[in-house]
Amino acid sequence: MRVAIFYRVLQDWRVPVFERLSNLPDWDVKVFHACDFKGTKVVNARGPFAFPAKQMWSLPIKLATGKGGDALVPFSPSVFAELVKFRPDVIVCEGASNALNNLLAFAFAKLFRVPMVQWGLGRIRGRAKSPLRAFADLLILPMERNADAVISYSKTGAEYFREVGLDDKKIFIATNVVDTEQRLRSIRAEEGRDSARLADFNVLFVGALEPAKRVDLLIRAFARLRASGSRTTSLTIVGNGAARRDLENLATEVGAEGIYFRGKVIDGVSRIFLDSDVFVLPGLGGLAVSDALIHGVPVICTIGDGCEADLIASDVNGYFEPDLDEELLFARLLFLYQNPDELSRMKSNTVASLKGKDVNAYVETIRRAVESVAVKR
Repeated sequence: MRVAIFYRVLQDWRVPVFERLSNLPDWDVKVFHACDFKGTKVVNARGPFAFPAKQMWSLPIKLATGKGGDALVPFSPSVFAELVKFRPDVIVCEGASNALNNLLAFAFAKLFRVPMVQWGLGRIRGRAKSPLRAFADLLILPMERNADAVISYSKTGAEYFREVGLDDKKIFIATNVVDTEQRLRSIRAEEGRDSARLADFNVLFVGALEPAKRVDLLIRAFARLRASGSRTTSLTIVGNGAARRDLENLATEVGAEGIYFRGKVIDGVSRIFLDSDVFVLPGLGGLAVSDALIHGVPVICTIGDGCEADLIASDVNGYFEPDLDEELLFARLLFLYQNPDELSRMKSNTVASLKGKDVNAYVETIRRAVESVAVKR
């Protein structure tokens, strides 16, 4: 079975999924992707890859504008020609973030009667659409409604696809997670090594430093936490982005010591997770939730890509707070800071909460979705 996958770019965190898909029996996979989006975090991982991939010339087009800046999608004129050459049995397309290339793939799918599968988050709960995005939906919604199957990141996304008009039998939920197997290998490699804990109570953020992540809220809440007790505290911020300098200035303004900006960390990030007590995702995101859980770290988060609501059970392995603000975040941090037994209980629940939601379950759901439409041909 020849499977063409269209993705904006080959992100580091998605490459392991493509590798596993390419190793499935009787699957001939090729991933088509755009060039790097210069000046943004949307860039391709550096190969070589253990699967066939084709980088297409592309032009970035603004689809919407939000708190995180412009939402850019690639336009690659060669999509149709690449499909003619590859002759796929099934086409799998990333969601709205690749809308223009998906439109070309959709035209090919309809012309040559090739099943098409949509793969994405569906929607972010409570997020208003800009006028530009509402206009873009005139193109996106027909593709979603006419998909032969959809793979949703979460139950929230599945609800969206039902509202669009898709039947339940066409909807497959693949909880968006990191490469849990690779993370477990990294964790085992850290066994026996000295801890590098910075304080008695260590808070962690990992992600892009951009306004939509709301790291400023975390810095302010942490400053209040640090001033509230005698036990030592630290906040480690891992990641880079356009907001880094503003966040560093904010850390100075609030006068909180114990805030460490580590920049982007790939090798060695497991050590940072293992030395942390709680992970905070105060804004948009998703994959980092499973990253924290696999390392045994409870999570405080708000609405992200939808997977957070499926992975975090409040007062079990962290807190999922749809209306998270500085006051509530401070209260949650203070409770865990003052109640180490409760923190330990939550830590003991983290890894088990990923049962049935690891990277292999993710790949298996994608396999079922694709093969459910392939057998109809």
